[in-house]
Amino acid sequence: MRYRYDSGRPIWPVENVPTFQSWMADLQPGVYLGTNWGEFIVADDPTDPDWTPATSIFDLSVSKRFTLRSYGALISFDVLNALNENSPSKVGYKQGDYGRVYQLVNPRIYRAGVKFIF
Repeated sequence: MRYRYDSGRPIWPVENVPTFQSWMADLQPGVYLGTNWGEFIVADDPTDPDWTPATSIFDLSVSKRFTLRSYGALISFDVLNALNENSPSKVGYKQGDYGRVYQLVNPRIYRAGVKFIF
C-alpha cells in the first residue's frame, strides 16, 4: 500500500514583454526591458500566487507466493491510483494559455502478473 500527497504548486500568470535585442541600435518604442532579463515577466502579485489543486494518490498491491517442491510461482495484482484522482499535474501559466490543463494524473490502472520460479 502506498499513499502519495502533493499539496499543489504555486503558479503565476506570465506575460510576454518586448525586450531589447542585440540587433537593435537603440531602445525602440514598446521595448520595456534591457538585455539579460529574458522575455517574460510575472503579471501578478508574486506574494499571492494561484495554486494547482492538491493531489492524493493511493496505490494497492497484493501478492502471493505458491511453492510446489522446488518450483514456485508469484502471483501479484496491483491497483495504481485506486481512488482515481484526476487533478491536473501540468497547467499553463503564460499569457495565452493561463489555467489551461495540459496533463492529468494517470487514471486508475489495474496490473496483474505471474512470475514462475524454477
